[in-house]
Amino acid sequence: MRRLNYVRAPGYYELSQACRVLVDAFGPRVFLVGSSLHRKDHADVDVRCVLPDDTYRRLFPAGGGPNDPFWSLQAASLSTWLEARSGLPIDFQFQEESAAAREYPGQPRQLLGVFLTPLGASLGR
Repeated sequence: MRRLNYVRAPGYYELSQACRVLVDAFGPRVFLVGSSLHRKDHADVDVRCVLPDDTYRRLFPAGGGPNDPFWSLQAASLSTWLEARSGLPIDFQFQEESAAAREYPGQPRQLLGVFLTPLGASLGR
């Protein structure tokens, strides 16, 4: 059976819990991507917030990416914050929706920070 990802369950749970605040801020646009979806020996855990192009440009008018000081500060700060909450080595980045689709067509993503209760399920014990 193929695994959904290679992040250990406790860290994955804590990461997804920490991403809830990002989902509150940006909507369900926070994803686990990259090597941790495919390999046990991943070096870090890639988390991306994929924003609509107009939102991305409004937040990062200088263009975003590693050469944009504001983008870099946000990415580094959120990486550190998510690491502290999950215990995982996080590489967080904001991405423009069209650029993500163009650069990584067909690449899998796993939604983080959203917890669903099955229909008819009772949370009471």
